[in-house]
Amino acid sequence: MMWRALALALSACLIFVSSAQADYIRLMILGHPHWIEGRARVLPGRMVSIDLPDLKRKLILKLNATGETAYVDEIIKAPSRKQLYNRKLKAARKGTLDDCFELALWVAQRGLTKQHFEEVLAVMEEKAPDDERVQKLKAFWQKVKQPLPEKPGQREHIIEVVGSGMEFITSDHYLLAHDPPGKERAQIRLELMEQVYESFYLWFYLKGRELDFPDQKLMVTLYGDYDNYMLMVNRTDPELRMAAGFWSSFHNVAVYYAQDTTEFRKELRKLLREQEKEIEEAKRQRAPGTGELIRRHNSLKLLLDIIFEGDEIEVVTHEGCHQLAGNSGLLPPQVSTPIWVHEGLAAFFETPGDAAWAGIGAVNERRIETYRALKKLKDICTLEFITSDRIFTRAATVAAKDAAYGPSWALTHFLMNKKFDKFMEYYDALSRLPADMPLPEELLLKVFKEVFGKDLSKLEQEWHFYMSGLKTLREELEEAG
Repeated sequence: MMWRALALALSACLIFVSSAQADYIRLMILGHPHWIEGRARVLPGRMVSIDLPDLKRKLILKLNATGETAYVDEIIKAPSRKQLYNRKLKAARKGTLDDCFELALWVAQRGLTKQHFEEVLAVMEEKAPDDERVQKLKAFWQKVKQPLPEKPGQREHIIEVVGSGMEFITSDHYLLAHDPPGKERAQIRLELMEQVYESFYLWFYLKGRELDFPDQKLMVTLYGDYDNYMLMVNRTDPELRMAAGFWSSFHNVAVYYAQDTTEFRKELRKLLREQEKEIEEAKRQRAPGTGELIRRHNSLKLLLDIIFEGDEIEVVTHEGCHQLAGNSGLLPPQVSTPIWVHEGLAAFFETPGDAAWAGIGAVNERRIETYRALKKLKDICTLEFITSDRIFTRAATVAAKDAAYGPSWALTHFLMNKKFDKFMEYYDALSRLPADMPLPEELLLKVFKEVFGKDLSKLEQEWHFYMSGLKTLREELEEAG
């Protein structure tokens, strides 16, 4: 039952909420923020009732109760994604073909291809049935939907990399090995990866870059236990201990662990077990306040699902992008591309765990705050420091390396949105560098300058000006409110 509930939870992030109105609700769970989308009603006694329609479940939490394990910190009224889509669809029907293409990109950005892309494509065909762009897009969509074959030896290859005892499950584009029992968990992961696959290919196509398709299913391993994952990491690359997953370009296998098996989740489940004992004792003694104990317990159980859901989406959107970039011809798998390039790209596609499916290129609150903080420091947020990869290679601590993601995301965001063609030219230039060898900082900087010009001062000024205009979802909603 638990995994069926989680499957519904994950699906809720990939489809629209069914209500016409929505609230963005900021929860605080053990001091960590988590945004969810639903309908919130403040009840007497500063209690908040939150409807999560697609889950058909209700979350009851206190408002601004800092002493609680979890509470509602903030409620922001806003149009639902369903409303936004319907408005855009209505405008596209009345507008031009270009308006339809913009809506198609919006759908791809938000991981909504399964629900709405074919509807948008139908509107395009009604508006311009013989238009070459429409026919090419339709043909490309069929390529995206075309299943990839599983080739002989793929399963044996995965076992050689991760060890024996794994079971296999497949989808249209992925071959996933998991340790038993974990089939339901693996199925959830496959559904998320398929959504990322569709969104990734369509987004780049609609931006003007048609990517190559793999000639076989993409290989993935999902450990059901964090400790087993760590044994794999220690055997391959101990520096990956802090990662929630990774893609090995050498083996062409992505390796993950189930996000509900970390120490944090184990502590939450321990707390749930303690609450269950407390409730049983309260029932036995018919103690006053038993109802409140049950409410807290039920809320914590649902919150555990929500946290797991968010973490699953974050790791798949981030690490899945690495695998797709290396198998689509976007980035060369055997060239030591700058860390800022592949991590900036993955962060650009990443949906943070404390948000709903924000979408490709959404303003990542964690990344932009890091960028803003580092911009105040001298010689950190400069094009030379980043594009030479010194922002990562000179990072002496884990915290410094984590902070480097912020400027890398910010520069990628700017180049993807304002200099896309040049950025793709730069990617292509990287693919022509020597393979299987470390690349010096001077060479990396030289390649960037060959594409964007020797004098980077104007581009750097343009980048920071662009970033000053970006706003997080919270900032946009606060301004609108």
